[in-house]
Amino acid sequence: MDRPTRAELEQALRAFTDSLAGKPAVGRDAYLLRVAETVRAILGREAQSGAEAEQAENRRLVALLGRSGSNAALNRDLASKLRVREPLDRAALMAHLKATVADRLAIDNPRYAES
Repeated sequence: MDRPTRAELEQALRAFTDSLAGKPAVGRDAYLLRVAETVRAILGREAQSGAEAEQAENRRLVALLGRSGSNAALNRDLASKLRVREPLDRAALMAHLKATVADRLAIDNPRYAES
């Protein structure tokens, strides 16, 4: 769900930009350079607001599930409860899902978050 990780994106970005060092970016490389700029922008937004979004997600999950834990563990627990159709506060669940998606979109592609 949270792949690629920040470290994986940074590593791929470094490897790509290193491979272009000293060469003009034409054709496929020019396209990939635009992709790299998008990745760089995502990483910047992640650095700016990613921790806050994760903390907000954790607060919502704790309130929804009634226990604390890491986001990964709480999301696994939520998925398990949804799979077996365990009753949950539907309004709280929908609010959590909408807020989580909105936070992720704001990082990944703010234009989608605006619509």
